[in-house]
Amino acid sequence: MMTSMLVSSVVGQTRGIAFFFRAGYSHLNVSEEKMSVMCNPVSSFHKSYYGIGGEAYLRADKNVFGWDAMVSTHGPSSSDSSYAEPFIINSSIKYGFILHDNRNLILYPAIGVGAGLIGITTYSQYGHLKKDINTMYVLNPICELSLNADKMVYTFANGRATGAFLFGIRAGYRFSKSSDDWKKVVRVNNSKEKMSLSGYYLTISLGAGNFRRL
Repeated sequence: MMTSMLVSSVVGQTRGIAFFFRAGYSHLNVSEEKMSVMCNPVSSFHKSYYGIGGEAYLRADKNVFGWDAMVSTHGPSSSDSSYAEPFIINSSIKYGFILHDNRNLILYPAIGVGAGLIGITTYSQYGHLKKDINTMYVLNPICELSLNADKMVYTFANGRATGAFLFGIRAGYRFSKSSDDWKKVVRVNNSKEKMSLSGYYLTISLGAGNFRRL
């Protein structure tokens, strides 16, 4: 009886691995005033960042163990010949639990922890010539909560084991502690303002994986 119970608990489970390319939007809760003070005399900043990255996860039935990384940029802002280009880099490991699974679509919330940085590259530009290039940055620990959906858009076989192409959507909020421990600040007129990577994000993911239903 114990053996039959063990077999029944294993049969029907899905295991597999998937890899994704991702692209998306982040809304960073950093005030435009603080960014302007850091990048004096450059101003006219916003909170929108667009980026690309990658992710991978291992699925063990309803459990999802994942990793992701992303680089996002604000784009350049300028004042006369002075320019500033803020960017963010973040990476985290995640755990998710599948709440809905109909073989071709899974929905799962996830929690993640990791690290990230806010960076600002400043320079002077005269025509096509850039001078006095410097990148300053501050590191921050991060924690993320997200809702995730993955859809198998194409499968290579109808058996228990199959490869598949996947389309995913990630929506979440990133929590981060503020810090003013900036590195590589070289301009005397740069004030070290407290900043964090807190903010919401939305990404889409395109990937491939291999799964087996036991």
